[in-house]
Amino acid sequence: MRPTCGGEGRGAGAAWLARFRAGGTAIGGKAMRRIAWELMAALVSLPAFAADMPVAQPMAKPLRELYVAPDGKADAAGTKDAPLDLSAVFTKPGVPRPGDTVWMRGGSYKTGPLKQSPRVCGTKETPLIFRAVSGERAIVEGELELYGDHTWLWGFEITASPISRGAGVNVRGGDGIKLINLVIHDCSYPLKEGEEKRPTGQGIGGWDVGDEDNHFMCGANAMEVKGVSRNVTVRGNTFWASAGMVSVAFGPDADKSSFKWDENTYIANGRFSLDTWRKETGFDRNSKLIEGKDGRPAGLFVLKRVNKYDPGRLHVAVYNWDHQETVTLDLAGILRKGDTYRVVSVLDFFGEPVAAGKASGPSLSLCMKGHRYEPEFGAYVLFREQDVKP
Repeated sequence: MRPTCGGEGRGAGAAWLARFRAGGTAIGGKAMRRIAWELMAALVSLPAFAADMPVAQPMAKPLRELYVAPDGKADAAGTKDAPLDLSAVFTKPGVPRPGDTVWMRGGSYKTGPLKQSPRVCGTKETPLIFRAVSGERAIVEGELELYGDHTWLWGFEITASPISRGAGVNVRGGDGIKLINLVIHDCSYPLKEGEEKRPTGQGIGGWDVGDEDNHFMCGANAMEVKGVSRNVTVRGNTFWASAGMVSVAFGPDADKSSFKWDENTYIANGRFSLDTWRKETGFDRNSKLIEGKDGRPAGLFVLKRVNKYDPGRLHVAVYNWDHQETVTLDLAGILRKGDTYRVVSVLDFFGEPVAAGKASGPSLSLCMKGHRYEPEFGAYVLFREQDVKP
């Protein structure tokens, strides 16, 4: 039985759940909690929310539609009735072609580490898309190593194999690669005996990278930038960490004049000095340090992001620093009276919704109990169907 707020249960929406889960076991328990920090870091770095609902971008009709399944065959025709093997499609040039959509049937693909051939690729105008069939839960157990240009991975689940752990998705090369609405969890390399992992908000390396208009709230450092040399943009972000704040390690022949690191906000933690940071790096001349409460942020902060590829899907991160039992979300422009909705926690994405029903208006109350980080933080995905009048 889930905890409740104000005497109201949180178990509504069985019909929604049945339509979405399409079988399989729900993620949960210790395995899910172990990777909570990684999931939070991935989902809470969200840009500011634009009030108007976006118009869904029309997808070009695929040149071909191929099907793969956990029991597919390498020499099959690639139809619904005769699906291919995912490993064969992912690694063999000429099987999928630019513009193809490879539909993944539900079930577990026990691939282990899987290395994409650079010649298994798409183009800017005709991407190669690997996408879960609607209503079916496709699970890749292993690591996908990407090399092919304009490859899109869309709407399926990736987790570690019981035999070998890995990064889930490792982008090694290729231009125009997109990871769309994936559920990636329990994907990390095993720690050495006695080693303890300290969560960090985000790590960045290389050059021509950037973070703008994000919110980083976790870890020993909220963000670490390592081995960078040029063309790095860190602007308009808000940072807080319990121990450090941000760190940068310059690469050889670093060109600091190409860095755009400014106009950020730092929340005081009693350890970080903005003046010292400015002297050490030359960054953040127009940034500010603001006070919170006892070295921590205060108040309620909600980040909302409408999904670019599915306007009926909203990502929400709630920072409930004052530990309110229930918070109210303003969803004007997203949720209308009569819309059917359900809200799931990212820590139990395929489990029972934390809220579901018919909207009575553009606001929604969420109970902040019932998960590991209660009541201080929660990350959610809201799915909504509009009430279209005839």
